[in-house]
Amino acid sequence: MTPSRARQYFSLLETTSGAANERRPAAAQHEHEHETSDDIDGSLPASSLPSSPPSAPTPKEAWRAASDLLPPVWPERERASGDEFDAARRSSLRFASRRHRDPEDPLVLADEPIPRPHVPTSAEWPGDRSAVSWPSGAPPRPINQHQLWADCISSGEQHTSADQTEINEWIACASAAVAALEAIDDARQAREEAEASAIRPGLSPLTAARLKCKAERLRAVERSLPRPRPPTDTLTYPQGRLAVWAQGVIWNSENPLDCYPEQPSTASDPPSREANVPFFEEWAKRLGWTDFDMLHQIASGVDSRSSCELATVLRFHHKGFQKLFSPARASIDKDSAPDR
Repeated sequence: MTPSRARQYFSLLETTSGAANERRPAAAQHEHEHETSDDIDGSLPASSLPSSPPSAPTPKEAWRAASDLLPPVWPERERASGDEFDAARRSSLRFASRRHRDPEDPLVLADEPIPRPHVPTSAEWPGDRSAVSWPSGAPPRPINQHQLWADCISSGEQHTSADQTEINEWIACASAAVAALEAIDDARQAREEAEASAIRPGLSPLTAARLKCKAERLRAVERSLPRPRPPTDTLTYPQGRLAVWAQGVIWNSENPLDCYPEQPSTASDPPSREANVPFFEEWAKRLGWTDFDMLHQIASGVDSRSSCELATVLRFHHKGFQKLFSPARASIDKDSAPDR
């Protein structure tokens, strides 16, 4: 903003509240500090100036920007109340804080005190957990998943548990809802790709028309897809619902026809991981690291040592998962990729 424009702006707002006079010129100057006299000559046509001074604000209006008093020919008027203003309100900030958008001055950082060295926790090497033996009273392998429950009724090789049946039905309903969300997301992506192709520069009118028709067909397909109907109830099964011999054990039921106790991971048989174990081992020796519990978990897998009740709880995803399924799906696919 040029000096002449600033003077005109102050003269227009001299009767408004002091807060408005202080806030708006500073913002206007920040937004237009790149403008020069070549961009704006600082003059205003007589028709753009108010015919009379603006009236003083009422007490209720003491805090207002008075953007409606800006001359229509000023670009600030559009940015304060027009389409650009509405678009700016709808857009999300790239940074969480405008103050943190720019890096701190190196001279300021140089005056900051150096952080104190971290003193590592001293913890002994806990050792691996003991292997889980076959539960006393449990039938031999293979164990059907229904047999884990106290209400299981067996007839020969047929085993039926009402609890397990309820769990299977709940999981089937949840899986169908996720499949519906995936189908809708796939259709949306296909439709958006077709819409983007239809507006590419250089297309002939005939090609653009065909792509638009394709996008409309995909939109119709997207709308015709069944809506997801996830389960709304939460199922909870405490340990007491299991057979006595199955309680207190974490069962691997990846194959529901052959369940067996899950064994704890060890340094010699660790789970899949991304941590570079040799790196931590080498630098632990160099630094004299004394948190051996942390080093053990790096080698054998994280162990929360939780005393949870081992209850089985089934609850569908948060509603935000359904509303923002596409980014959630991308994140899940990335985390569960085989080569991760």
